[in-house]
Amino acid sequence: MNIRRNVSWLVALISSLVLMLTACSQSGTSATGASESGAASGGGDAKALVVYFSRTKGIEGGDLDIGHTKRVAMFIKDYMKADEYEIVPAKDYPDTYDETVEVAEKELDSDARPEIKNPLPDVSGYDTVFVGAPVWYDEYPKIIETFLDGVDLKGKTIVPFVTHEGSEMGGVQTFMEKKYSGEKVLKGLPIEGPKSAESKDAVEAWLKELGF
Repeated sequence: MNIRRNVSWLVALISSLVLMLTACSQSGTSATGASESGAASGGGDAKALVVYFSRTKGIEGGDLDIGHTKRVAMFIKDYMKADEYEIVPAKDYPDTYDETVEVAEKELDSDARPEIKNPLPDVSGYDTVFVGAPVWYDEYPKIIETFLDGVDLKGKTIVPFVTHEGSEMGGVQTFMEKKYSGEKVLKGLPIEGPKSAESKDAVEAWLKELGF
């Protein structure tokens, strides 16, 4: 009889532990740019969202450990205590610079909307949305337009930023002001790509100038 009681108690204990572990696993979210439901990653109470597309391969000057635009985005995120959403293409761009240039030109000529792999974030709870990417052919990469077409930024403060190899903002500021003519589009920040790792002071000075 004592053995039966002990076995019953042990079975009940194991069942309780299994239920606890299952509940914990279901409450977690993905550690990528978005959770499985598409929510942006961050602390949960942020009023700003930093959206960015960044690359580590196919870069002029060689591959990187961290993309230029991502470095700038992280400086913005830290200062603003913002959430982040990284745009991940469904189809990877080429690993070489020359091939990437060719793809970018074709996308521009065809006004393409490359598919985004990760679910788009719910932007409804944010007051300010930063949008960053490298400058390709004087413009945002077309995958940024895929994102912009897929979310509603009405009523938001929109802030562009870019990394570049000499083009500064290119046509990005004009594009954003035209696309969101009824919204508040603030002055964008251009950072030269190779200087992105040392751009923290420039980023913070820009944000303070904008009133953040």
